[in-house]
Amino acid sequence: MSFQLLRSLGTLPARHNLFRRGDIWINAGQVRSAASQLAMALSGRSGDIVLQTASLSAFATGLLGARIAGRDVILPAHDGAEYLRTIGDGLPLVGDQASRHPEAIRICIPDDAEADANVDWQQARDLRLTFYTSGSTAEPKPVHKSIRQLDDEAEILARLWPGVPLQTVMSTVPHHHIYGLLFRLFWPVLISATSHDDTYAYWETIAARMSGGDPAVLVSSPAHLGRIPDGVTCRPTMVFSSGGPLPHVAASASCRALGTWPVEVLGSTETGGVGWRTQQDANALWQPLPEVDVSLLAGGELQVRSPHADGDAMCILGDHGVLADDGRFLLQGRIGPVVKIEGVRVSTVRVEETIAALTEVAACRTLMVPGSGHNRLAAVVVLTDPGLERLAQEGPFRLGRILRHALVGQLSAAERPRLWRFVGSLPMNTQGKVTMEALLGLFDRPSRRGEELPLTGIAVTGNEATARLRLAGDMLWFDGHFPGQPIMPGIAQVHVAMRAAQQIWQWQPDGANLMKLKFKRVVRPDEEVTLYLHRDMKKGLLRFRFECDGIETSSGRIGGRG
Repeated sequence: MSFQLLRSLGTLPARHNLFRRGDIWINAGQVRSAASQLAMALSGRSGDIVLQTASLSAFATGLLGARIAGRDVILPAHDGAEYLRTIGDGLPLVGDQASRHPEAIRICIPDDAEADANVDWQQARDLRLTFYTSGSTAEPKPVHKSIRQLDDEAEILARLWPGVPLQTVMSTVPHHHIYGLLFRLFWPVLISATSHDDTYAYWETIAARMSGGDPAVLVSSPAHLGRIPDGVTCRPTMVFSSGGPLPHVAASASCRALGTWPVEVLGSTETGGVGWRTQQDANALWQPLPEVDVSLLAGGELQVRSPHADGDAMCILGDHGVLADDGRFLLQGRIGPVVKIEGVRVSTVRVEETIAALTEVAACRTLMVPGSGHNRLAAVVVLTDPGLERLAQEGPFRLGRILRHALVGQLSAAERPRLWRFVGSLPMNTQGKVTMEALLGLFDRPSRRGEELPLTGIAVTGNEATARLRLAGDMLWFDGHFPGQPIMPGIAQVHVAMRAAQQIWQWQPDGANLMKLKFKRVVRPDEEVTLYLHRDMKKGLLRFRFECDGIETSSGRIGGRG
């Protein structure tokens, strides 16, 4: 099975469909043609290439083109400009988007379905891939894999889940992380399945794409499976989840919504796949994958020896665990300063050091804060004098958004805190240590002014957006209005509309003029409302409408100039 993926991409019939983009199919001939063009563009350059694409077909083209050109590949975790300079300074950046990178090469897949190019496989060569993870330090950590290792792992996946020929794979996870790469590219090609070219962020889009009735496998994450909105009607034939254990309540809810229990796959970039399970009961054990040896250290920490790791040494997982007599195991919590957020390993040391380097920040600590169905990364910040001035001008909510935006290009979306608290000094105990209990105490109240709205079902089309919001009874807006019979004030609904626009577009209307306000029905605690937003960027105007159970509760216009 050596080089199975690249050999398949290079030798499948030209009209063999591999990827689906909307209603358009991309076949092996188109990929080969684009890969040959890429190899020609690389012929006058030296060193590895940095491969970062939005589409899966362009990513496959990049791998094949690198193989033809005899180049190894660096796979960044995200596309932040500063981050790319850190891991690939001076190397060609290969992608499918317009870029200002000085060494950028753009992949262009031809529209002609008859396109093809000959690929010489007489000189088979392994291809080294370098993934980057946060590791346990502040610096991005390189993890080296070979195409041969990924092919071997995909063969194990094919034995466990052989699939159905011509079945298609859809995904909410990106292809440049090892889980997405294996389950969206290596495994589907091996079992003669096709894959959707795009990564889907919204459940409504997934449901619409599945509405044709074609059999589809969904490759997802705990973050997405924990946020399935009411009314989603899609029935994938299988659901995979990886990136961290899926809470049992979320596994049960996703089974009810999607009609099948998710298959959870445990692993990491370093180890590859380690084990799998389905959670018909809350104490379901993990079954080690074939050829993977799981054992315990003296302190109860899990370690594995895997043929998919770099070398023969045991790899420490960073989880406490318990081993059953039959070799299966139970996870009992993470160890150390690396946390997983939406399937991405995040070094809190790296995040804190990056935030502390901002002009407005004197000191920072980060932590995971429990939320409704998922945990969120939060930051507790001591401000400098310039930071205090901005706090006075902007308020805590907007300052949190400003600081989060300032981290773009240095930290990935998963690494940028969602919640912010600004304090005069970090809370310490009598031993002079900052305690997690004290930090968590700063977030013990949901929906304070500095916290994001828990929006779900977000759908955006240009300047139009819709979202749902469940109004928990302990939200700030119900305080004192009215004692014993709380309702949400009209001005609070205006405030929510503005905050929703900020979260969705990172934009707010010009000024605070309020026009054509109508409040037709009271909104009570624990109701779910649907927000309809329209922004007029030329006039700096936001139009909003709230509905509850299909009935309009409020509407109006905010801001505007001229």
